[in-house]
Amino acid sequence: MKTVQTSLFLGLIFLSLINYGQEINFGLQVGYGNYKMTSLQNLTQSLAAPLPSHEAAIISEYPPNVYLQAEANLTFIDNKFSIGMVASVNSTGSRVHYSDYSGSYRFDAMLSDYTLGSIFKARLFRFSKIDIKAYSEFGFSSTTLTIEEYFQIDSEIYGRRQSYDSSPAYLEPGLRANYNFGAFELGISAGYAINIGDTFTIIGNEIVILANPYTRETIVADWSGLRLGITASFRVFTLKDKK
Repeated sequence: MKTVQTSLFLGLIFLSLINYGQEINFGLQVGYGNYKMTSLQNLTQSLAAPLPSHEAAIISEYPPNVYLQAEANLTFIDNKFSIGMVASVNSTGSRVHYSDYSGSYRFDAMLSDYTLGSIFKARLFRFSKIDIKAYSEFGFSSTTLTIEEYFQIDSEIYGRRQSYDSSPAYLEPGLRANYNFGAFELGISAGYAINIGDTFTIIGNEIVILANPYTRETIVADWSGLRLGITASFRVFTLKDKK
């Protein structure tokens, strides 16, 4: 719901400012994100701790992963400032596996995240065709956590699957360096996402909050971490000159 409301709000702001802008451009970014996920990592460690260490393995624990991002920008004052809308897709996960002569156990946690927000950019300085810009993003995420557990004892198999959702807010300040090719730009960026974590609740039942059964710690979606990206953008059209 938060992402839908954000989309409508940002869309109205974007449309209301078009008459004051100079250019509209679209960009696509691919990057590499590092994710904090402290409470989820604690859950993984809690599940693995009771298992015999020589037989149990944490296969992965919310590793960094590739993300995709799209943005639409409206520029002002000879491309010195811009405001826009940004959407991205992130994913990561974790697995605990244990097996011995009598059976096996597997715990999978899969996270997918869709964000929608606003992005503000300001040019700090220019070297020939290279622009150095500071940027800041703010918005909301829609995160889904799917947990699967499987037990195999001899020939018997038991399993369960449960999905949870969360809607954290985020803020991402950073820097970009863009090289201008006329109507096209190619840039690199580095930023740090600061997630305002929200609790996970069972999809369809917001009363039940996910917690670590061993420590009672509340599980939150924390996508905080470093972001490194490459962006290709192009000018869709130029509005009337505002100089």
